[in-house]
Amino acid sequence: ADAVPGLDSSVFVQLLDAAGTNVAQWDGSPYDAVSKLPASNWPAGWRGEHAVALPVPAEVPAGDYRVIAGMYDWQTGARLPVDDGDSVEIGRVEIGD
Repeated sequence: ADAVPGLDSSVFVQLLDAAGTNVAQWDGSPYDAVSKLPASNWPAGWRGEHAVALPVPAEVPAGDYRVIAGMYDWQTGARLPVDDGDSVEIGRVEIGD
């Protein structure tokens, strides 16, 4: 975080197909697994760890996918800004047949 968040926001992780369509999503509370701090207590500049399982529906076709993550205000649904947008790419995966 560049600044203290000041609110206990939610985290989203999405699996996007080549067209940018969301085909799988996980939402939950951000919680740093190392420090045990909720987001509202993260100091500016903090980098935490949070591992999640992203269930992928069986009907998702084989192909290359991007995994993105971001945070949002759970009360309004408004995404919090990060870098040049409202999410970051955290990986790519290939789903086989």
